[in-house]
Amino acid sequence: GNPAGGGIQAIPLKGDGDPAEIIEGIVKQHYQQVSLTRSVAGSYYVEAMINGKARWMCVDSGANATILDKWVAKEDQITLNDGKPASGPDGKPMPTQTGTLKSFAVGPTAFNAPTMVFTDLGNFKSLKLADGTTHPLAGLLGASYFKSMPVAIDFPKSRILIATKNIEGNIAGLRKQLGSLSAPMVETADGLHYLVVEIMGQKGLLLVDVGALSLLLHEETATMLNLKVEDAPGPVTTLGKKDAPGKKTTLESIKIGDHKLKGRLEVKLLPGTKNEEAKGMPVLGIVGCNFFELFKSTVDFKADAVTLSKELFEVN
Repeated sequence: GNPAGGGIQAIPLKGDGDPAEIIEGIVKQHYQQVSLTRSVAGSYYVEAMINGKARWMCVDSGANATILDKWVAKEDQITLNDGKPASGPDGKPMPTQTGTLKSFAVGPTAFNAPTMVFTDLGNFKSLKLADGTTHPLAGLLGASYFKSMPVAIDFPKSRILIATKNIEGNIAGLRKQLGSLSAPMVETADGLHYLVVEIMGQKGLLLVDVGALSLLLHEETATMLNLKVEDAPGPVTTLGKKDAPGKKTTLESIKIGDHKLKGRLEVKLLPGTKNEEAKGMPVLGIVGCNFFELFKSTVDFKADAVTLSKELFEVN
């Protein structure tokens, strides 16, 4: 279950020491840490305990559910029932089934969702790590996890932080007190999180999709903003392993929350995509893990906030 019980606790930040050391002291007292591992392709993975067995999951906050591959059900002899279609790794609907687990935990903390979604993930069944080893992939750690657990992804330290207490402002609030910039996210009913942005004067949202690698604009966004589009070397590859011809454009200005990025930003396009709406605003694209690494971000799903490095943004 959720380890952060009880009332909201404000944590006093003591002393004039190094901000990073102060944060680490608080993390050791009030958070559980789970290491993240990058694949050769660049996505993030975590080892989860599923029915008491260590299995790899892709960290994919853009998936609208936590999804397991059917090989897990077969191996553990789990009875499956028909389920509702879910959004697959390539964004298209896919048939699913449901089954009951005995246990599911990320790190030391149980994820209280015994009824899980199962599907055939097709080509997306294994991952290759930098050490040359290849492992079977159990599934996607999706939005249902990030909605129900008091978690943040700390990109500078390549880890998931799970709060053990209800801390005021959570880890993003603590980082803001110690000098980091902060930008808001909004959460929809299905647990997806979006970063509030302004691109070339157009206000909108970017889907926070840790399963993606970089900032990708929808093709319709580029058309709407009359952006100059050029061919880019190499294809755009989605989690579903489907390649599309590479296209790129340059943003003369982008604001994340109230903070304007210094200089220009070159981004790729998601071909054939249109802007949907969330929370009454257009969704202009998606933002992935390389973006958050570049800006030394902590993506705090509990606090609905993302921290940003002062060095790269104009401070209002």
